Amino acid sequence: PLGPLREPLERLEAVDCIWVNGQKADPVLPGRSFKLETQALVPLYDAELDSLASQPSQKTRVHAIAGIGNPARFFNTLSSLGFESISHIFPDHHRYQAGDLPPEDGLPVLMTEKDAVKLRALSLPPRAGGYWVLPVRASILSPDFVADCKAMEQALARFR
Repeated sequence: PLGPLREPLERLEAVDCIWVNGQKADPVLPGRSFKLETQALVPLYDAELDSLASQPSQKTRVHAIAGIGNPARFFNTLSSLGFESISHIFPDHHRYQAGDLPPEDGLPVLMTEKDAVKLRALSLPPRAGGYWVLPVRASILSPDFVADCKAMEQALARFR
């Protein structure tokens, strides 16, 4: 993707491999794909670790906060996990303030890991439903990581 915080095209000359999120076919640079898989919700603050037993479960109504490039993906993920979310969308790279959070209504607040880094620094007041982070991990879809990287190197050589 292009943008002020993205790598320029010239950077391709210095990388060993490029990985793409998703399974879209690319005729020029085949293979090298991964998908993000959700993990179990974790509390925003370490002090809340003992509340794991009260973590929101499927069919729970939640506030969902996303200040990322594609917030719809996060909200769709929550929906696929069975959550009914009240969406709170912020611009990508948003600098959160405590006033950005929904008012206390007993519902948990779920967020991305990217948003959690910024919100954790605010030392938010306790909330009845708690603050929860949905971690994701990359799962490589390409069957042969090394072969994909070599194919990538050969394909990039054509552009140099």
